[in-house]
Amino acid sequence: MQSPSFDISSLNLDAKKYLVKITISMANEPNIVEEVVYYRRYMDLDFFLRWAWYFEYLAARVKVANPRRVVELIGCSDEWLSEEEERRKKSASLLKAKLNQIRKLKKEVINDDLFGLTSAKHDAKIQRVQNDIDALQEGTFDVFYMPEYKNTIKDWI
Repeated sequence: MQSPSFDISSLNLDAKKYLVKITISMANEPNIVEEVVYYRRYMDLDFFLRWAWYFEYLAARVKVANPRRVVELIGCSDEWLSEEEERRKKSASLLKAKLNQIRKLKKEVINDDLFGLTSAKHDAKIQRVQNDIDALQEGTFDVFYMPEYKNTIKDWI
């Protein structure tokens, strides 16, 4: 396998920001990423092209240290949403799903047992979903977002 490199000819030169990602995975499962060892966003084109050699160098060092693994270097335009936009989008989607879930739970017919355990579990489930809805409406619900910068290459060299 060749050393990883950028395909600069396929870059969208009209983009405002670019990102670089170096991933490592097992040779028998190259489509499943084991770890992202380097990730950097919000680079302008000049910085991206000026430091392309360094990103290739980092990927090659990881490949030399891990010859039986698949190392992939990805450089592309950063067309993802900002963290706040992504949180807003995911929160709206989650809120809609949680409202549908609570509506279905409230319509559900419960065949209660002698001690009322089934209805207690059902009420607890409704309460958990309602707590999630409240957290989403207040903006305190934790939504995962890939950080702007990650560097764990020293663990793999």
